[in-house]
Amino acid sequence: MCSDELVLTLLEMVRLAKMKALVLLGALLISMAPAEAQSNEAKFYYWNGVAYTAGNLLCGLTKAGKIDKGYARELLSGIIQSYSEDPSLAPYMSAINQGSKSAKDECPEVY
Repeated sequence: MCSDELVLTLLEMVRLAKMKALVLLGALLISMAPAEAQSNEAKFYYWNGVAYTAGNLLCGLTKAGKIDKGYARELLSGIIQSYSEDPSLAPYMSAINQGSKSAKDECPEVY
């Protein structure tokens, strides 16, 4: 591999690392956003939407070739796992799981 190809490869690796960092940051921001909904029903739909949006975002990035399928699967699984370990989200895990499943069902080529 010549030096020009090596430089291009390194630049591509840096670009992918930045994209992955943006995905992680986005997932973190989504998960940390306050659930301002007043009723349990509204909170159910809020958390359903958070999980669906995370799965849908990762699907879109994968289809666009920005991230690998395996990375998308692992990241969504990790997000859902971290939610399941948060006692304050226990009442909403069925909503989170349902939202995640909906995103997966709509994107079988990734999940």
